[in-house]
Amino acid sequence: MNLEELLEHIQRSGLAAAVRGDSGLGWLFPEIETAHVLALALVFGSIFMVDLRLAEKSGMTVRPIANMVNHETNELFFENLEIPAGITATLAVVMVPLAIFGAQMALG
Repeated sequence: MNLEELLEHIQRSGLAAAVRGDSGLGWLFPEIETAHVLALALVFGSIFMVDLRLAEKSGMTVRPIANMVNHETNELFFENLEIPAGITATLAVVMVPLAIFGAQMALG
């Protein structure tokens, strides 16, 4: 099966029809996009919750990469950096139901 056949097979699938709204599920695409935006907000929000200035004082080492021409790129090394438990719990509470919902939609 080449790439074109695979893409055609995906396009003819029931899940693709549901996302397009062909099967009366016109709400599915907005739901998927909403979940996508919320997931991005959670991921980037959790990244910014770790204050890098404080992290540098408590175990993070920043080393510039000198061989990158016209770039300011750094290597970050984390040693014993503590991440609040609430971040992991929040991601689990939001993402697990979304994954279950997605699996149910794909199978049924």
